[in-house]
Amino acid sequence: MSLTRRTLLAAAAALPTTPPRAAPRVLTAGTRTLDVLGKPATVFSLTGPDGKPDLAFAPGERFSVTFHNDLRDSTLLHWHGLTPPPAQDGTPALSAPAIAAGQSVAYDFPLVRPATAWAHPLGLQQQRLLCAPIVVHAPTDAPTREHLLLLADFAFADAAALQAALGTGEGDGESIAYDAYLANDRTLDDPELVAMEPGEWLRLRIVNAASATGFTIATGGLHARLIAVDGNPVVPLDDTGFPLALGQRLDLMLRVPTQGAYPILAAAEAGTGRAGIVLATPGARVAKLAREAKRPADLLDPAFEKRLAADHRLAAMRPDRSFAIRLEGQARPYAWRITGDDLAVRAGDRVEIAVANATDRAQPIHLHGHVFEVVGIGDVRLAGALRDTVSVPPGQTITLALDANNPGEWLLHSTHLYRLLAGMAAILRYGA
Repeated sequence: MSLTRRTLLAAAAALPTTPPRAAPRVLTAGTRTLDVLGKPATVFSLTGPDGKPDLAFAPGERFSVTFHNDLRDSTLLHWHGLTPPPAQDGTPALSAPAIAAGQSVAYDFPLVRPATAWAHPLGLQQQRLLCAPIVVHAPTDAPTREHLLLLADFAFADAAALQAALGTGEGDGESIAYDAYLANDRTLDDPELVAMEPGEWLRLRIVNAASATGFTIATGGLHARLIAVDGNPVVPLDDTGFPLALGQRLDLMLRVPTQGAYPILAAAEAGTGRAGIVLATPGARVAKLAREAKRPADLLDPAFEKRLAADHRLAAMRPDRSFAIRLEGQARPYAWRITGDDLAVRAGDRVEIAVANATDRAQPIHLHGHVFEVVGIGDVRLAGALRDTVSVPPGQTITLALDANNPGEWLLHSTHLYRLLAGMAAILRYGA
């Protein structure tokens, strides 16, 4: 049931040739140069028709996008958080061949749910920042200012060299020597300043686009209200700290109460590195922020998932099919896998999957083409959040419920890039 790295990186069926229903936007993959810690770094870019590194859609719009590959190498993008037909999902070996350098491919599918999503490849190009946020607005979205925050881990070293070093050297065999953590391409030496007025509200959509780093979001002096996870509305939750595993997204409502500067920081899990932005009113003094915290951040809070509840749940019904799978592997030698039941379902089934983490570290898992509801943690049933990416704590089991309403072959995999490439993946499959 698991995929090998060779299988994952292979190419298979072609994209459909049906023309899009509306004039498509153009999303272009290219290169750019960032200044990181005072040194130039050549990384990848994804830019939309207005030159911005994101795509936004109004309620009722379709995902009508022409992707142009202006890189020297082939690539293929996965639309993480959207539910396209399988041929347009961007999964090597399951949906489409890689798009050659200089070539373009048209995508067109309905956007059936509001979303805070993102585009990225399922390969080492993600480590070189080939990613971009995607927003699908809901008719009920409040007329509030919005801002996108894309988090990334950055290394000057080549991604292939980072991968080759895993399972060797000192430490736990999986500690990657990142040089910096980025928030919208910037370090805390020169953070992005978001201009705010006293009393103004902001919807902050945060995407963890890192390759191997979880973050805890700290809003400091601002009380934040969590209103959505992975683009799906939740019963509002007020707090000042929010864990954000690899591939996950958070939508926070923030209000700047008075004149001043208010950092929003992302602390790297179990490390001292951090990134962030600053919300600042006119004339506010912005204090210098250290890129390194005084002490290592904690592991991501494993109890956080129990506090979440979907604003609108899946329809109540008994599962037609139930499965059990195990997340297994270790860093020495570097090998990761998913074992257990064959995930073969029928269209129309209500499906439950019990995901047991048999490893000694948290495992963030993403399912393509669907949303699921977290309905169990251990032996306790709950009415949890709707998600497409969940972090399974070490030694625990999380049960996911989903409706088999998008026939095809769908990847279920680790969002830790290097564990995915080492084989931590499985396939959910069914026909029409």
